[in-house]
Amino acid sequence: MKIEQGWLQQTIEELIKRFNIPSMQVAIVQEGKVICAGSGVREVEKMTLANEDTIYSIASITKTFVAAGASLLVDDGIITWDEPILTYLPDFKMYNESLTQSVTMRDLLSHRTGIPRHDKSWSLRRDQLQLTDIIKNISFLEPSQPLRHIAQYNNYMFALAAYIIEQLTGKAWDEFITDRLLKPLKMNNTFFRKRNILEHTNRAKGYQTTANKTVAIPYGDIYFMGGAGCISSSISDMSKWVQFHLNEGRIGDLQLISKKTIKELVTPIVAKEVIPWIQFPEFSDHSYGICWLISYYKGHKIVSKSGGLDGFLSDLAIIPGLDFGIISLTNGINHMAIPILENMIYDKLYGLADSKWMDRYEEEFKKFRNIAKEDFAKEKERVGHSIIPRDLQDYIGKYTHPAYGDYVVSQKGQKLMMTYRGKLVAISHVIADNFMLIIESSNQAIPLQFHASLKGSIQGLSIGLESKISNGIFFKKQV
Repeated sequence: MKIEQGWLQQTIEELIKRFNIPSMQVAIVQEGKVICAGSGVREVEKMTLANEDTIYSIASITKTFVAAGASLLVDDGIITWDEPILTYLPDFKMYNESLTQSVTMRDLLSHRTGIPRHDKSWSLRRDQLQLTDIIKNISFLEPSQPLRHIAQYNNYMFALAAYIIEQLTGKAWDEFITDRLLKPLKMNNTFFRKRNILEHTNRAKGYQTTANKTVAIPYGDIYFMGGAGCISSSISDMSKWVQFHLNEGRIGDLQLISKKTIKELVTPIVAKEVIPWIQFPEFSDHSYGICWLISYYKGHKIVSKSGGLDGFLSDLAIIPGLDFGIISLTNGINHMAIPILENMIYDKLYGLADSKWMDRYEEEFKKFRNIAKEDFAKEKERVGHSIIPRDLQDYIGKYTHPAYGDYVVSQKGQKLMMTYRGKLVAISHVIADNFMLIIESSNQAIPLQFHASLKGSIQGLSIGLESKISNGIFFKKQV
């Protein structure tokens, strides 16, 4: 069934109003034709309207461009998906020798290295890092699963893939992708670097939103993370990217990426990890191909990639068998609006019954938020019931991890403090040498455990900065 522009426009306006989103822009590609719809403002403070040429951060949809860049190298015969990375980077190192010797480009881009996110090792230190630092950090990132066991989302591996592109082509990764893909596709409204993005006269600002509050989030430069998520683009440009993939790597008569390689990108490789997020029975069989998420909606195959960063959310979904695709961009953090819209579109597209997605998502999010609040309250209840076993001075000092950087523990009156996200936060005692960093604003309770030598002196600190590493990230105390 055809998706009508009028229905799409009306639905977007309803979503914006219901979920307090500054703006939402959507393009649908159906049988070679593009329809655009959108509403809202790109900048709340000035009430400037957004349109199809407004650029938004597409965040992790950037990864699809890195996967396409790697595909070009495969077609050129420069790399293969399954050759160890060590072949291309002789000095490359991962956490252990087995990983170093075995990991391939296919592993990197399908999230199956066994290494979890470790995002706080870079996201809290954006102003301190370059791409070369990120590549060095990888050798210190502990895996939580065996290689090729299950997909665990990881931004670092796409930074590494971008770095490999640079090393093998002699060009900055974004320049390579611009020359080989963006220019032929005439995607002239797509940008990688902070200067070009901030200077753009039709740029959306990102916002944190609640039912009655909208707070601007400063632009966060993550070009240093390589291909993890730095691109900003518009729906007018991204509709060309959708069409390119629906055309199996072709623009006009020009085959930029071979059909064989494009199909390989969306062939299931590894099961997606099960995360404690909202799950609906309409979706099943989640897996990753090379970058792309493959799932089934009421039995119909959907290939997609989503993104979220600094007040922006985005999603790109294609249905190759129907020559159909969607790109959705918003500048407000609300995790319901885009999936609701897409699910409503799928129901219309397939002529299915209305699944009442707006009401169902609101109900499920309320449940999820309540569970999160209850869990946070339980964690807070654990603190303050035991006597601290040693003098506070014993804990004070700088603790260092080669990838996560430094954490400083200090004393203020009768409390221990830690610098976290640039602020001095109190550490609450739980039991023995266990403490907790409680962040009320985000309902976070981060466990900490100090480690003593056999003689009793504090020599290190484990912090729960990566949920998949059960014993925490170990920081050595500096003497």
